[in-house]
Amino acid sequence: MKSPFFRLIFDILIFCLIFLLPWWLSGLAALSGLFLFDGYIEIIVFGFIFDLLFSPSFGIFKYLFMTSGLILFCLEMLFKQKIRR
Repeated sequence: MKSPFFRLIFDILIFCLIFLLPWWLSGLAALSGLFLFDGYIEIIVFGFIFDLLFSPSFGIFKYLFMTSGLILFCLEMLFKQKIRR
């Protein structure tokens, strides 16, 4: 269990990286939060920010990053519950 202060610093760092790095590097950094923290729901918020910045405003892929973040979050919760049993 990481401290809440470390989680806050990590979230601020990821938020800054979204604007400074290419989408795939900042996406990998946000994905690492799933492995570091329990219940890392911030990945859905970061996916929404990715969609606002990098996704086209039309078509089926409009909310691709947010949907991917939601799926990864659900899979993370499911796998961690199965492992802890």
